[in-house]
Amino acid sequence: MKRKNKVLKTRDRLIEVAHRLFLLKGVENTTMSDIADASDKGRRTLYTYFKSKGDIFDAVIRREGERYISSLEEIRDSSDCSAEKLQRYIDTVFDTLGRMEKHHNSFINWLNNNFRATQKRGIITTLNQRSAIILNSIITEGIKRGEFDPEVARSLVSILPTLVKAVYMNPDKEERFKDELARFILTVIKKKTI
Repeated sequence: MKRKNKVLKTRDRLIEVAHRLFLLKGVENTTMSDIADASDKGRRTLYTYFKSKGDIFDAVIRREGERYISSLEEIRDSSDCSAEKLQRYIDTVFDTLGRMEKHHNSFINWLNNNFRATQKRGIITTLNQRSAIILNSIITEGIKRGEFDPEVARSLVSILPTLVKAVYMNPDKEERFKDELARFILTVIKKKTI
């Protein structure tokens, strides 16, 4: 048990150091030697845990992805009404994308350049699927509570990712579009009372 904890602590330390260096120097400009030196663990230890910079980058993405999913799960599990949950879900998605864009440009570049390899390992696909499952449960809850129009709400699960990407591709107008998109979705999805 003690050895397992030590192994996990060492692995976590290497991931944290790599994350910090990727932010500071950029992914492209960070070497495995840089990570080993900054972690005070040595190259041999680093290569015991990670075969390449791509592997440690994937570990950083997985960890950040888990944090993102945890924040979405907190929203889903909150006692807020479904409309508020949906608003917070949309805000979290955009805030996360915005943070990545502002602070993780090297992450974005590395991810774009290595997308196929990362996608093959299922990291991005899994995060997207888990995010969609959370969105679907918020929508289903809203339908059951009578807050959302069922027909409109069900279609939102498939079109929201496309809408988010469209807004995100216009960074100059992202903040305004984000607010307008959220307002539009909440207006359209809410069940009409006669």
